[in-house]
Amino acid sequence: MEYPADLQEVIDANKAQLPYSWVREPIDFGCTEQPIDNLEEVSKIIIGYGTCPNGRGNISIMMIGNSYVLNMRNPIQALFNYNYSSFKYSALGDSYGFYANNPGSYAAVDYNLRELELYKPDVLFILNRYPISLRGPIEENDVHVQQLNENLKSFEKHVKKIYIMDTHPLYKFGYVDFFLQNVVNRPEALESLHLDRREADKVMKYTKERFSMVKWEKCQFFDLSHVFLDGDKYLNFDRDTLVSYIDNTVHLSPAGLKLCEPVFKKIVEEIMNEI
Repeated sequence: MEYPADLQEVIDANKAQLPYSWVREPIDFGCTEQPIDNLEEVSKIIIGYGTCPNGRGNISIMMIGNSYVLNMRNPIQALFNYNYSSFKYSALGDSYGFYANNPGSYAAVDYNLRELELYKPDVLFILNRYPISLRGPIEENDVHVQQLNENLKSFEKHVKKIYIMDTHPLYKFGYVDFFLQNVVNRPEALESLHLDRREADKVMKYTKERFSMVKWEKCQFFDLSHVFLDGDKYLNFDRDTLVSYIDNTVHLSPAGLKLCEPVFKKIVEEIMNEI
Protein backbone atom coordinates (compact mmCIF):
# COMPACT_ATOMS: atom_id res chain seq x y z
CA MET A 1 0.00 0.00 0.00
CA GLU A 2 1.28 3.45 -0.91
CA TYR A 3 1.18 6.31 1.57
CA PRO A 4 1.83 10.04 1.22
CA ALA A 5 5.54 10.82 1.45
CA ASP A 6 5.37 12.40 4.91
CA LEU A 7 3.44 9.44 6.33
CA GLN A 8 5.82 6.95 4.72
CA GLU A 9 8.72 8.82 6.32
CA VAL A 10 7.17 8.32 9.77
CA ILE A 11 6.58 4.63 9.08
CA ASP A 12 10.16 4.14 7.87
CA ALA A 13 11.64 6.02 10.84
CA ASN A 14 9.81 3.78 13.30
CA LYS A 15 10.59 0.54 11.49
CA ALA A 16 14.26 1.56 11.33
CA GLN A 17 14.37 1.16 15.12
CA LEU A 18 13.31 -2.49 14.99
CA PRO A 19 13.74 -5.19 16.09
CA TYR A 20 15.88 -4.06 19.06
CA SER A 21 17.97 -1.01 19.89
CA TRP A 22 21.14 -3.10 20.31
CA VAL A 23 20.83 -4.41 16.76
CA ARG A 24 20.74 -0.83 15.46
CA GLU A 25 23.55 0.60 17.60
CA PRO A 26 25.92 2.76 15.52
CA ILE A 27 28.89 2.04 17.82
CA ASP A 28 30.64 -1.31 17.92
CA PHE A 29 32.73 -1.78 21.05
CA GLY A 30 34.02 -5.16 19.87
CA CYS A 31 32.34 -6.97 22.75
CA THR A 32 32.53 -10.73 22.43
CA GLU A 33 29.63 -13.04 23.27
CA GLN A 34 30.74 -16.05 25.29
CA PRO A 35 29.07 -19.33 26.31
CA ILE A 36 28.44 -20.09 29.95
CA ASP A 37 29.93 -23.51 30.61
CA ASN A 38 29.07 -25.98 33.36
CA LEU A 39 26.03 -24.03 34.51
CA GLU A 40 23.13 -25.76 32.84
CA GLU A 41 20.48 -24.01 34.92
CA VAL A 42 21.74 -20.61 33.73
CA SER A 43 22.61 -21.52 30.15
CA LYS A 44 18.92 -22.24 29.52
CA ILE A 45 17.98 -18.61 30.16
CA ILE A 46 20.96 -16.75 28.76
CA ILE A 47 20.23 -13.87 26.38
CA GLY A 48 23.69 -12.37 26.19
CA TYR A 49 26.93 -12.76 28.10
CA GLY A 50 30.26 -11.30 27.18
CA THR A 51 33.35 -9.21 27.70
CA CYS A 52 34.33 -6.00 25.98
CA PRO A 53 37.92 -5.08 25.11
CA ASN A 54 39.76 -3.40 27.96
CA GLY A 55 39.67 0.36 28.06
CA ARG A 56 42.31 2.87 29.10
CA GLY A 57 40.99 3.63 32.58
CA ASN A 58 41.21 1.94 35.96
CA ILE A 59 37.54 1.30 36.85
CA SER A 60 36.06 -2.15 36.28
CA ILE A 61 32.41 -2.27 35.20
CA MET A 62 29.86 -5.10 35.26
CA MET A 63 26.22 -5.14 34.17
CA ILE A 64 23.70 -7.80 35.22
CA GLY A 65 19.97 -8.25 34.75
CA ASN A 66 17.66 -9.30 31.94
CA SER A 67 17.41 -8.08 28.35
CA TYR A 68 17.51 -4.47 29.55
CA VAL A 69 21.26 -5.03 29.95
CA LEU A 70 21.55 -5.36 26.18
CA ASN A 71 19.10 -2.48 25.71
CA MET A 72 21.19 -0.05 27.78
CA ARG A 73 24.74 -1.38 27.60
CA ASN A 74 25.94 0.56 24.58
CA PRO A 75 24.41 3.96 25.50
CA ILE A 76 25.99 3.78 28.97
CA GLN A 77 29.28 2.32 27.77
CA ALA A 78 29.68 5.04 25.13
CA LEU A 79 29.59 7.74 27.80
CA PHE A 80 32.63 6.25 29.54
CA ASN A 81 34.65 6.89 26.37
CA TYR A 82 36.79 3.82 27.17
CA ASN A 83 37.71 5.22 30.60
CA TYR A 84 37.39 1.82 32.27
CA SER A 85 39.75 -1.09 32.75
CA SER A 86 37.24 -3.88 32.02
CA PHE A 87 33.61 -4.12 30.99
CA LYS A 88 31.57 -7.32 31.44
CA TYR A 89 27.85 -7.96 31.01
CA SER A 90 25.37 -10.73 31.66
CA ALA A 91 21.74 -10.72 30.46
CA LEU A 92 19.62 -13.65 31.64
CA GLY A 93 16.01 -14.17 30.65
CA ASP A 94 14.68 -14.87 34.14
CA SER A 95 17.05 -12.52 35.94
CA TYR A 96 15.90 -9.60 38.07
CA GLY A 97 19.43 -8.95 39.23
CA PHE A 98 18.97 -9.07 42.98
CA TYR A 99 15.49 -10.62 43.24
CA ALA A 100 14.07 -14.08 42.51
CA ASN A 101 10.58 -15.56 42.29
CA ASN A 102 11.04 -18.75 40.22
CA PRO A 103 13.72 -21.42 39.65
CA GLY A 104 15.34 -19.55 36.78
CA SER A 105 15.63 -16.27 38.67
CA TYR A 106 16.97 -18.03 41.80
CA ALA A 107 19.64 -19.61 39.60
CA ALA A 108 20.36 -16.18 38.13
CA VAL A 109 20.83 -14.56 41.56
CA ASP A 110 23.25 -17.34 42.57
CA TYR A 111 25.12 -16.97 39.30
CA ASN A 112 25.30 -13.18 39.64
CA LEU A 113 26.77 -13.53 43.12
CA ARG A 114 29.39 -16.01 41.87
CA GLU A 115 30.36 -13.58 39.12
CA LEU A 116 30.74 -10.76 41.65
CA GLU A 117 32.83 -12.94 43.93
CA LEU A 118 35.07 -13.89 41.00
CA TYR A 119 35.56 -10.53 39.28
CA LYS A 120 34.91 -8.02 42.10
CA PRO A 121 34.00 -5.10 39.80
CA ASP A 122 34.30 -1.56 41.08
CA VAL A 123 30.87 -0.66 39.70
CA LEU A 124 27.84 -2.88 39.18
CA PHE A 125 24.79 -1.89 37.11
CA ILE A 126 21.55 -3.84 37.69
CA LEU A 127 19.23 -3.28 34.73
CA ASN A 128 15.81 -4.93 34.72
CA ARG A 129 12.13 -5.00 34.19
CA TYR A 130 10.70 -6.29 37.46
CA PRO A 131 8.14 -9.10 37.93
CA ILE A 132 4.51 -8.89 38.95
CA SER A 133 5.27 -10.47 42.34
CA LEU A 134 6.81 -7.15 43.49
CA ARG A 135 3.65 -5.20 42.60
CA GLY A 136 1.39 -6.62 45.30
CA PRO A 137 0.58 -4.87 48.60
CA ILE A 138 3.37 -4.79 51.16
CA GLU A 139 2.86 -7.02 54.18
CA GLU A 140 4.31 -6.85 57.67
CA ASN A 141 7.79 -8.39 57.59
CA ASP A 142 7.46 -8.46 53.82
CA VAL A 143 9.35 -11.45 52.41
CA HIS A 144 10.16 -9.62 49.19
CA VAL A 145 11.82 -6.74 51.03
CA GLN A 146 13.73 -9.22 53.18
CA GLN A 147 15.05 -10.98 50.10
CA LEU A 148 16.02 -7.70 48.41
CA ASN A 149 17.95 -6.67 51.51
CA GLU A 150 19.70 -10.03 51.88
CA ASN A 151 20.77 -10.20 48.25
CA LEU A 152 22.01 -6.62 48.09
CA LYS A 153 23.96 -7.11 51.31
CA SER A 154 25.72 -10.07 49.67
CA PHE A 155 26.34 -8.12 46.47
CA GLU A 156 27.78 -5.11 48.32
CA LYS A 157 30.59 -7.20 49.76
CA HIS A 158 32.23 -7.45 46.34
CA VAL A 159 31.79 -3.98 44.79
CA LYS A 160 32.42 -0.33 45.49
CA LYS A 161 29.13 0.97 44.05
CA ILE A 162 25.86 -0.44 42.69
CA TYR A 163 23.50 1.47 40.39
CA ILE A 164 20.03 -0.08 40.12
CA MET A 165 17.40 0.82 37.55
CA ASP A 166 14.19 1.70 39.37
CA THR A 167 10.83 0.33 38.30
CA HIS A 168 9.56 1.76 35.02
CA PRO A 169 6.14 2.22 33.38
CA LEU A 170 4.78 -0.89 31.67
CA TYR A 171 4.45 -0.71 27.91
CA LYS A 172 2.29 -2.60 25.46
CA PHE A 173 3.85 -5.56 23.64
CA GLY A 174 3.91 -4.94 19.90
CA TYR A 175 3.75 -1.21 20.57
CA VAL A 176 5.33 0.00 17.33
CA ASP A 177 2.90 -2.03 15.21
CA PHE A 178 0.00 -0.76 17.31
CA PHE A 179 1.30 2.80 17.13
CA LEU A 180 1.73 2.75 13.35
CA GLN A 181 -1.76 1.37 12.87
CA ASN A 182 -3.03 4.42 14.70
CA VAL A 183 -0.71 6.78 12.82
CA VAL A 184 -2.22 5.51 9.57
CA ASN A 185 -5.84 4.95 10.56
CA ARG A 186 -6.55 7.11 13.63
CA PRO A 187 -4.13 10.06 13.63
CA GLU A 188 -6.60 12.14 15.61
CA ALA A 189 -6.41 9.65 18.50
CA LEU A 190 -2.63 9.51 18.95
CA GLU A 191 -2.59 11.47 22.21
CA SER A 192 -4.64 8.74 23.84
CA LEU A 193 -1.74 6.31 23.31
CA HIS A 194 0.47 7.99 25.89
CA LEU A 195 0.38 6.39 29.34
CA ASP A 196 -1.81 7.98 31.97
CA ARG A 197 0.55 8.97 34.78
CA ARG A 198 -1.84 8.11 37.59
CA GLU A 199 -2.56 4.63 36.25
CA ALA A 200 1.10 3.91 35.47
CA ASP A 201 2.22 5.09 38.90
CA LYS A 202 -0.43 2.90 40.52
CA VAL A 203 1.11 -0.17 38.85
CA MET A 204 4.60 0.84 40.01
CA LYS A 205 3.57 1.95 43.51
CA TYR A 206 4.40 -1.09 45.65
CA THR A 207 7.58 -1.95 43.78
CA LYS A 208 8.84 1.59 44.39
CA GLU A 209 7.83 1.40 48.04
CA ARG A 210 9.68 -1.88 48.46
CA PHE A 211 12.79 -0.37 46.91
CA SER A 212 12.50 2.58 49.32
CA MET A 213 12.57 0.09 52.22
CA VAL A 214 15.79 -1.54 51.06
CA LYS A 215 18.76 -0.82 53.32
CA TRP A 216 22.07 -0.31 51.58
CA GLU A 217 25.48 1.22 51.96
CA LYS A 218 26.78 1.25 48.39
CA CYS A 219 23.60 1.25 46.27
CA GLN A 220 21.79 3.96 44.36
CA PHE A 221 18.51 3.57 42.47
CA PHE A 222 18.10 5.66 39.33
CA ASP A 223 14.79 6.56 37.75
CA LEU A 224 14.21 6.87 34.02
CA SER A 225 10.45 7.40 34.05
CA HIS A 226 10.70 11.14 34.72
CA VAL A 227 12.38 11.84 31.37
CA PHE A 228 9.22 10.66 29.64
CA LEU A 229 6.87 12.62 31.89
CA ASP A 230 4.86 15.50 30.49
CA GLY A 231 2.11 16.73 32.78
CA ASP A 232 -0.21 13.82 33.48
CA LYS A 233 1.25 11.57 30.78
CA TYR A 234 4.28 9.36 30.26
CA LEU A 235 5.06 10.01 26.62
CA ASN A 236 5.34 6.97 24.37
CA PHE A 237 6.46 8.82 21.25
CA ASP A 238 7.87 12.14 20.09
CA ARG A 239 4.95 14.43 19.34
CA ASP A 240 6.86 16.28 16.61
CA THR A 241 8.50 13.44 14.70
CA LEU A 242 6.00 10.68 15.64
CA VAL A 243 8.88 8.34 16.40
CA SER A 244 8.15 5.78 19.12
CA TYR A 245 10.13 5.66 22.36
CA ILE A 246 9.38 1.95 22.70
CA ASP A 247 10.03 -1.02 20.41
CA ASN A 248 7.80 -4.05 19.87
CA THR A 249 9.33 -5.96 22.80
CA VAL A 250 8.77 -3.37 25.58
CA HIS A 251 12.38 -2.18 25.47
CA LEU A 252 13.28 1.44 24.91
CA SER A 253 13.93 2.33 21.28
CA PRO A 254 16.98 4.36 20.21
CA ALA A 255 14.78 7.47 20.42
CA GLY A 256 13.71 6.53 23.95
CA LEU A 257 17.29 5.83 25.01
CA LYS A 258 18.31 9.25 23.71
CA LEU A 259 15.94 10.84 26.23
CA CYS A 260 17.67 8.86 29.00
CA GLU A 261 21.15 10.11 28.09
CA PRO A 262 21.25 12.93 30.71
CA VAL A 263 20.51 10.39 33.45
CA PHE A 264 23.19 8.01 32.17
CA LYS A 265 25.66 10.87 31.77
CA LYS A 266 25.16 12.02 35.37
CA ILE A 267 25.83 8.49 36.65
CA VAL A 268 28.97 8.08 34.54
CA GLU A 269 30.32 11.45 35.65
CA GLU A 270 29.69 10.51 39.27
CA ILE A 271 31.56 7.23 38.79
CA MET A 272 34.51 8.95 37.12
CA ASN A 273 34.73 11.55 39.89
CA GLU A 274 34.13 9.39 42.95
CA ILE A 275 35.26 5.80 42.34
